[in-house]
Amino acid sequence: MKIVWYGHASFQLNIENKKMIFDPYQKDGYGSSFRYRGNFEDPDIVMISHNHSDHNFRDFKNSPKIIDKEGVFNIDNIKIESIKTFHDNEKGKKRGENLIFIVYSEKGKIIHFGDLGHIPSPETLKKLSDPYAIMIPVGGYFTIDHNDAKKIIENISPLYIFPMHYKTEFVDFPIEPVSKFLENNQNYKIKRKDYFDDSLEELENSIYILSIS
Repeated sequence: MKIVWYGHASFQLNIENKKMIFDPYQKDGYGSSFRYRGNFEDPDIVMISHNHSDHNFRDFKNSPKIIDKEGVFNIDNIKIESIKTFHDNEKGKKRGENLIFIVYSEKGKIIHFGDLGHIPSPETLKKLSDPYAIMIPVGGYFTIDHNDAKKIIENISPLYIFPMHYKTEFVDFPIEPVSKFLENNQNYKIKRKDYFDDSLEELENSIYILSIS
């Protein structure tokens, strides 16, 4: 399994000889305040958590399968489930709905939380429990912050954590840097990598800060 980060909430997941991209962004969606490169490879599957331009690029030349609705999908023997949540803590009144994606792999559940804006219900947390890897927003303002991210992590106990949607030199949004999240989760080992390849990693609770591809 390989995971690459394109910045913001966009990751590429390679499993079962398939390339999946979560929340690819439109590079020109927010002008000069959003400067991620968007060096996307052509994916087989694209998952879009909500229809904001920093999450909803669709115009790939190879016409991949796109999942942008709630449901359970089986694509080339890969099971993917999307769960409706909200982009805010007022049941979508501020920013609308959001999808959490679960990819079921041989290693376990791989979860992308999209722009989650609240702590999910106990029923949803139970479905998300004991995942192999999660990609979770930590920057606050538009999404959950580092405190709510920690509460979710404590409830579901992931092995590998990939924080996302935080302040970097490439985005001027009013969100927090990843440092507060790291300070808040010191029981996880912090690893800085260009990309994640689980064939090269130990089975230990870890937070991965990936370079931007």
